[in-house]
Amino acid sequence: MLFTLLLTSAFISSRAQHIAKPHPVIMVDSVQMDYNTLALMDPQEINSMNIPHDPKYPDGIIYITLKDHSTLQTLLMSKRLSLQNLADKYIAKADKGKPIIYMLNGTLITDTANVRVLAERYYNVQVTKASEMPYFKKAFPNMLLLKVSTHRSITIRGDNNLPLVDAQ
Repeated sequence: MLFTLLLTSAFISSRAQHIAKPHPVIMVDSVQMDYNTLALMDPQEINSMNIPHDPKYPDGIIYITLKDHSTLQTLLMSKRLSLQNLADKYIAKADKGKPIIYMLNGTLITDTANVRVLAERYYNVQVTKASEMPYFKKAFPNMLLLKVSTHRSITIRGDNNLPLVDAQ
């Protein structure tokens, strides 16, 4: 019961934060990108970043110049996997159909519908059965925990603080 209450609270909090926070315009090598694309970039790939105050952009604008322009093309062409794609790949057949709790880089994901991970950037997926965890084995014996780890990158505060995800 406590866990359900915590999950519900986290979901409401994340949705309220998402609705209330504005999104700046992101320009990467003169190409306008989705806000979450910034989180997909490795800081080593960035040559410079400029965040000027411009009245034309009330929610702000971020200009990013990459060290190598081909990095942008790679990013745009990269395959993105949903968390369900990863679950299908890593969960054993015997456990298919069980409820799943998703974590991405240590962050609980409450709404997985638009979360995507670059196929080249995740390096570890760990599936743990609730029956193997002290508290959960009694409270949620059929639950699975799917933890996805990616190469950490840039996180800008204000957009659910979800690093390395891209909403399609």
